[in-house]
Amino acid sequence: MTTTLTGYSSLIQALATTILVFLTAYYVRQARKSAYELEQSGKARYMPIITMRVDVGEAKNGIDVYLGNIGTGLAQNINVYAPFDRVPQTVERISPEEENVLVSFENIGMAELFEVPEEGRLLRVEYRDLFGRTIISEGTLGAKKQIDGIPDEERLTITNWHVHLKTDAPLDANKLST
Repeated sequence: MTTTLTGYSSLIQALATTILVFLTAYYVRQARKSAYELEQSGKARYMPIITMRVDVGEAKNGIDVYLGNIGTGLAQNINVYAPFDRVPQTVERISPEEENVLVSFENIGMAELFEVPEEGRLLRVEYRDLFGRTIISEGTLGAKKQIDGIPDEERLTITNWHVHLKTDAPLDANKLST
């Protein structure tokens, strides 16, 4: 009988050790997820957010884009992409609360712009934050309509504006290695 109890004792000890290993692994994984979320929260506090305002250029054969940073972090390595223009305009950096940084695109005729379907009139700004993340601000170029429905070239607007982080594959805190 003593040998039977000794055998069960070893089995119970092995089972308890196995459970302890799994619980420890679970808590390590939870701690990593918490650390990741804390890191992302800290980075979000210093995220630049680039806004865009557009106007018809003085010569009426281009578009002037005015950039501003309403975020709390520095935006750097800024590339502005406009419809019909393969080469982006660049700006080195925009500090928080800085406004009216002018980027001009010539040779974008208003008539040609509005012949393109709405999804093809995307104005896109890609930039990096202090942590090296790529952030994208984008919106669709449009025009306020006059009463008769004809686009008013003097009232160029941006619609469907949004900001997001560029990621090739979204990071999933649940799949962090242990």
